[in-house]
Amino acid sequence: MNDQKEIELFREFKNSLETEFELKLYQAALNNLNDNNNKIRFNNFAYSVRELIRNILERRAPNDQVVLCSWYQKPKDTLTLVTRRQRIMFIIHGGLSERFISDNFDIDMRPTIDNFIAQINNLSKFTHIEKNTFEIANKEIQKYTIDFLESVNDFFKKISESRKSIIDLLESDINEMLYQDAFSESITELLEIATHHSIDSLYYESDIIDIDEKNIYIAVSGSIDAELWWGKGEDEVVMSENFPFQCMVYADVKNPKTLSIDKDSFNVNTSSWSQ
Repeated sequence: MNDQKEIELFREFKNSLETEFELKLYQAALNNLNDNNNKIRFNNFAYSVRELIRNILERRAPNDQVVLCSWYQKPKDTLTLVTRRQRIMFIIHGGLSERFISDNFDIDMRPTIDNFIAQINNLSKFTHIEKNTFEIANKEIQKYTIDFLESVNDFFKKISESRKSIIDLLESDINEMLYQDAFSESITELLEIATHHSIDSLYYESDIIDIDEKNIYIAVSGSIDAELWWGKGEDEVVMSENFPFQCMVYADVKNPKTLSIDKDSFNVNTSSWSQ
């Protein structure tokens, strides 16, 4: 592997892996590809990287979650409970319906999904060694490898794009919910350092950390500008302070604009106050 484009594609793929096992299997697959004296080096790469993809899909889209999605249909004419396509769909948009995706987002997932599946199927052709799959020419190996890497990296990009689109769609609802549910009542951490308080402004970022068959899980973190009061009348003291906060927000996949905050996860960090 000496082509700069190929090196960059492999690096991008590696950065998308999450578990120690996936990283080890990735390295084993790469070692197979780089075994230049082995006439079946691409065959060995093909079956090992195909198994890597299978493990990723099964880990991120387990059967018991996929089958509970509203869009799930049991495959016909096969003993397979969940197809590769259904796993890919689940990883990209979880339990969100395809209609919700098409109605709200300008993202066409089908080309990415079709190409990714086609590339996995292409790898499968080389796991059975016949005359036409033995001693593949280096030029062909490079083409097959780059085609596969571009498709798998596009798949991971679509995951990020779809989640960003969901956050953009829900941003105003998250903002309204934080003001109404999280900051409309007294905040325990601020009551511990002041007699009274009020929230002047709120700054935050939100990020989807997971989507399953039931919920979208959104991590929210940022800071609040607060006014703190002590005493009354002429003895009253008022100070303005900024404190970081974090919380988890859930959105129902059946109605994503129905949001709820995990009150136990809500935390305002006032440690700077005592420093």
